[in-house]
Amino acid sequence: MINELLNGIKVVKLYAWEQPMEAAITEIRRREVVLIRKAALTKSLCSIINMSSPFLVALFSFATFTLSSPQNVITPQIAFVSLTLFNQLRAPMILLTDLISQAVQVIN
Repeated sequence: MINELLNGIKVVKLYAWEQPMEAAITEIRRREVVLIRKAALTKSLCSIINMSSPFLVALFSFATFTLSSPQNVITPQIAFVSLTLFNQLRAPMILLTDLISQAVQVIN
């Protein structure tokens, strides 16, 4: 719409359409800013999830393991092997959060 306005600026000036065009462009820009904010919020949320997910997965896994039975005790061997496996899951989790962020941008 901006390109059309710039190309037809003589017509806009001739018919004194400056104020209606300004109102239309302002409304389009307002909607655009809302969509950009939503996309930025989604990207930020995905980044937060991405950074905290390995910690949360380890926390919930260890909590479930220890609370499921009194005989379950976390030994250093169990802890380090589990943390290594959780760390290997980090790359797919990063791809998943990026995929979600891009899907939201496509939808909007």
